[in-house]
Formats: sequence, structure tokens, C-alpha cells
Amino acid sequence: MLKIYPSSFAPPAGNTLNAQYKESCPRYFAWSKTQPQEKFEIPLLYRAVGLLAELRQKLALNDAEYEVPVKREISPGVIVSGRVDILTPDCVYEIKATTSRSKFDSHIRKGIVLPTHLGQLVTYLALLGRSYGEIHWSYLHFNKARTAIEFETVKFAVRLEGDNVYVNDNLHPQGAVNMLSFYRILADAVQSGELPPRTSNENACKSCPFAKICDKGPKDLTEFFREVSTVQTTRAEGTREPELHCHDIRRTR
Repeated sequence: MLKIYPSSFAPPAGNTLNAQYKESCPRYFAWSKTQPQEKFEIPLLYRAVGLLAELRQKLALNDAEYEVPVKREISPGVIVSGRVDILTPDCVYEIKATTSRSKFDSHIRKGIVLPTHLGQLVTYLALLGRSYGEIHWSYLHFNKARTAIEFETVKFAVRLEGDNVYVNDNLHPQGAVNMLSFYRILADAVQSGELPPRTSNENACKSCPFAKICDKGPKDLTEFFREVSTVQTTRAEGTREPELHCHDIRRTR
């Protein structure tokens, strides 16, 4: 069984903001989900920042539910599972926060919604049958006197109308069907046992540990990943990457 978390959403490589990452490749993403997942402990500072941002939003809302589980088997053996930060009768809220000014200034302050976050919210809207949600992105920092924490927040209002996705009333270049096609590609791969297509963007391949055998290995999903487990690749600077270990994608995790 393959479980996909919307928080690790990897949009199609056509997204220019995400195409350089190997996670935008269905083939790499499917392989990564077969690997033993080490428990990741979020640093206390980051947890505190996230909790403060959520608390600030919660205090402004009435009739809200928090950390609402969303789970659906979209195809036999493929489950999408996540948690909505805040849910009200008329809105699905996704709360993001950072203490990095550079991260906030480079995209968020300019009104550029990150494709991973948009895909995450659109996933929740689709699974819940909702048409409206908001991404609240906050930058937290001390005031000049360092006596209080200040918030700078940018809101992205997301609306679904059929296949159209609007962000702050602007039509997004990707429709909902195309944006969520990543799930279907993975589901089809699990059902057929065949390797999903790789990304067409070569920039995403530069950091991929098995790029050299990507189109040369077997087309059977499990056999390909088993072959990957024997491969050791070499980075451009000459350092050797650790050996990759493969697990059958059909194994229930």
C-alpha cells in the first residue's frame, strides 16, 4: 500500500518553481515512498513558530475545527492522508510560518504562492468537496526593541471553479485536474506494476541518485527499484553517495 501525504505534495514538473527538485518527478517520488522513513523531529523553534501562527489565526475564528484528519483511498492500494490545519463551514485554512526573512521576501511577499503549498490546499479542497480555502503565510520576528514578536502575514485566497484554480482572483496556469494528476500517475503505477513516467525537466535529474540508469533499467516497478538498490552513483565533485536500499512498493507500511 502506498500512502501519500499532501504535505509532501510534489506537483508536476511543469511548475517552474518546483521543477528543479527531484521530488517533482513521479518516478523518484514513488521510489522515495518505498524507503524506510526515519522519524523526523521538528526543532522546537520551528514548532513554536508554527503553533504561534496557528494560535493567532484560531483566535480570530469562530465555529472552527483544528487538525482535522482527511483520509481517502483514491485507488486500491493508494491512500491520500493528511490533516487540515483549520476547518470552518466556509473555508479550509492552511497555515505556514517562517523566521527566515529571505524565504519570505523572495516569494511570499511578492505574492508568489509556492506550488507545493497550493497543491496541498487544492488536495484538501478536492477531498473535502470544498471550493474555497486560504493559505496564511506568516513571517515572525522580534520588534526592534526585542520585547515582542511581530507577525507579517500574506494571505492567498484559493478558489476552485470546476477545473479552474484562482489565487487571489487570478486564474492559475494549472488547472486542478493537471495539478492533482500526480496522484493519478502514482496510483496507475501501483495498479499496473509499471514504472511511472519520469519528469521531462532535466534540471530535476541533476540531483537524482539514479539518473544514470533511469531509462536503462527494467520497466517493472519493483524490479527497477531492486536494481536501484545495487547502484552507487558519483556526484560531480567526486564524492560517492551512500548505497540505496529498495523495498517492494506493494508492501504495507
